[in-house]
Amino acid sequence: MADPLVAGSVRAKQAAIRETYKTMQAGVRVMATSVSKLVDDIRAQEKENAAAAANMYKGVQEVHNKIALFQQTIKEQEKVNKAAVREINAGSRKVVTKINNFATKIQNYQATTLQEYIKNFWG
Repeated sequence: MADPLVAGSVRAKQAAIRETYKTMQAGVRVMATSVSKLVDDIRAQEKENAAAAANMYKGVQEVHNKIALFQQTIKEQEKVNKAAVREINAGSRKVVTKINNFATKIQNYQATTLQEYIKNFWG
C-alpha cells in the first residue's frame, strides 16, 4: 500500500492541479467571451463604417448632381444674358441712328432756316 504522506501529498497535488485546471478553464472561458465580444464589436463597427461610407457616397453623389444642375443653370442663364445683350446692343444702335438722323434734320432745318432768313433779310 502507498505511503499516506506521499499519497496525501499526491492527492493534494492532484487537487491543486484540478483547481489550477478549473481556474485556467475559467480564464479560457473569460478570454473566449472577451474575444467573442471583441469580434462582435468589430463586426458592428464594420457595419457602422459601411453605413457611414454609403451615406458619404450618397452625399457626394447629391453634391455632384447639385453642382451639375447649378452649372447647367449658369449656362442657360448665360445664354439668356447674351441674347439680352444682343437685343440691348441692337436697340442702342437703333437709338443712336435715330438720334443722329434727328440731329441731322435739326442741322438741315437750322441751315435752311438760316438761308431763308438771309434771303429774306438781304433779299
